[in-house]
Amino acid sequence: MSAGDPQKGGRWLALAAGYLMAFLLFELLLRLLTLAPWGTADFVADPATGFRQRPGSTIAGNTTNSRGFNDAEPGPKAGRRIGVVGDSFVFSAVPRGADLVSLVAAQAKPAGVEILNLGILAAGPENYLGVLEKDGVELELDAALVVIFVGNDISQADPHFKTRVFFGAPRAVLRTPWLIRPGIDYIYSVKMIRGGWRLFREMRNPPEPGGTFSRRIFLEIEKDRLEICRREPAAKVERGYLGMAHFFDRLESFGRERGIPVAVALAPDQFQVDGQLAETLLAPEKVAAFDLGLPQERLGMQLRARNIPYLDLLPRLRREGVNSTLYLERDSHWNAEGNRLAAESVAEALRSWGWLAAPLRAPPGAPLDSPAQGD
Repeated sequence: MSAGDPQKGGRWLALAAGYLMAFLLFELLLRLLTLAPWGTADFVADPATGFRQRPGSTIAGNTTNSRGFNDAEPGPKAGRRIGVVGDSFVFSAVPRGADLVSLVAAQAKPAGVEILNLGILAAGPENYLGVLEKDGVELELDAALVVIFVGNDISQADPHFKTRVFFGAPRAVLRTPWLIRPGIDYIYSVKMIRGGWRLFREMRNPPEPGGTFSRRIFLEIEKDRLEICRREPAAKVERGYLGMAHFFDRLESFGRERGIPVAVALAPDQFQVDGQLAETLLAPEKVAAFDLGLPQERLGMQLRARNIPYLDLLPRLRREGVNSTLYLERDSHWNAEGNRLAAESVAEALRSWGWLAAPLRAPPGAPLDSPAQGD
């Protein structure tokens, strides 16, 4: 049989078509599966918030209450209540009592103000709004502070995606299974292969003692997040910033319509605070293409335009981080010292806004710890 046999060429074409059809069917199946209300040992689906921690589960040594939050069981409202909403920076990666919310609560207690932890691991801006609309209203909050972790909340604000539990963990999934765009983020099959390959490498090279991730995987994660600081961002990063603007619009509307004052705390990523990590991630010839303070600058402009008061934690943590370690080893979450410093700044902000005064006042729409104002 000659090399140019048309029958052989036809078999190869049929085989390629079969593989393509199998790939497309698998991709469609994955997209349809995202519509199911997934649950795991640690997470449950929630129609209001998308998902939350399972009530009574123990995560990182902390047991969740009946609403799935890392806090004591909320009793009947006896005084003023402030809810702190966010992701793992609010839920906390350190034992309860050493975390941001517990430390702020201790400082607010003498003023008769109850501080509630309303954090959901891996949540994003849309999930925060769900928490405010459901738990914030049901718990009769008098005010709400939303902690934005710039490292991934900007990307999670991409209007094409939402965060839900899928295949055992909270993940960014397409809002509609029919959305098609160029790019790996829009192809679940490729993302699964990429995630599986990362898991395989992590199994082959487990984390060095004392850290959550191996050094290699940790640097990959931080390098991906660094893109929010690029002076000329990629289209998907720009979509994230636009999504944050939309989120702030909805946050302002929630506060105004519900009569619940809202404010924002901007939590920096580790590479913004740790100069040594930034040098590791950025080659000298690429430094000019990035501005490590750009996320806070852009989000601050959006917040000021909507008269939403905010606290920028970057200046203080950057100063303190010169001589202190503020993050867990190869993890990017605050350690006990990082939580302590953040809690001090948040408590100062609550006092300056009048949230610990009687009666509670709506705060002015001005930033705290900005370069012009200092601490």
